[in-house]
Amino acid sequence: MHQIEHRIDKLPFEKSVHEALYQDKWIPYRKGEECMYELWSLFHEGPSVRSQGLLIYGEPNSGKSMLVSKFRLDVRDQLREKSMDAKQCPVLLVETPGHRANPKSLFIEILKSMNAPIRTSHNADSLLAQIEILVGKYNVRILILDEIHNIMNAHTDERAAFLNSIRYLSNKLDLRIVAVGTHHARHMIQLDPQLASRIFPFNLSPWERADKEYAAFVLQLIMGCNLKVCDDNKKGRFISLVHERTEGLTGETKDLIVRAAKNSIRSGLDHIPAEVLTETEWMLPSERYGAC
Repeated sequence: MHQIEHRIDKLPFEKSVHEALYQDKWIPYRKGEECMYELWSLFHEGPSVRSQGLLIYGEPNSGKSMLVSKFRLDVRDQLREKSMDAKQCPVLLVETPGHRANPKSLFIEILKSMNAPIRTSHNADSLLAQIEILVGKYNVRILILDEIHNIMNAHTDERAAFLNSIRYLSNKLDLRIVAVGTHHARHMIQLDPQLASRIFPFNLSPWERADKEYAAFVLQLIMGCNLKVCDDNKKGRFISLVHERTEGLTGETKDLIVRAAKNSIRSGLDHIPAEVLTETEWMLPSERYGAC
């Protein structure tokens, strides 16, 4: 293994290698494209007295956050291409507060996502009034609430008030709500029957080992690391090992390939042989996350 000098002012690898390993890259795959279609359908939906929504749920690191982040960036990039008002932000992406899941904490996070001035001393009604003005000003259409399962830790009354606030934003401001989270998220949404009736659940399920597209996805990840695809990578045993160690989760698959790629590069290789994948330190997702 090659000796690497660790310095705060120097990347461990060449810049191009470092970027290939760590920069987020979107690799199209069937389930992801189906979800993206649902998001764009919501975006283009006309005004409605009962706006529809979407719940994207699945295991941790199944690619949920990557999907909604790409969608938001795609919308932003298209606005720039059309030379539209740079201040417009049709898609807001907010992480559901986990410390205190109440309406005020939600409204503060929404205002942060619009880079709006915030006075935390203001009550929830004042913050909501500010949001109502800015939603119209910035032409907001979709509100994405990532990690929506965070509200499961809140008290029952706080949780009910939080869900009621989401429903109010949908009704009053004609916002399409996209909730994102683990399987617990589906249960949380169902606690409010009116909200659940208009939010379509989309399960971002793990890959099946027999899915031929999974093998192609793994090979694209390897090439995305600026490494060559070797004969080992094309064999069923290699793909099976990747699937077994990642339990078919999209984000886990990407993380394992990147970790194996780093080990290969440190060893002076331009590919990932089977033995490097086997020797790469890894823990099964189910052992790390437990039941989610």
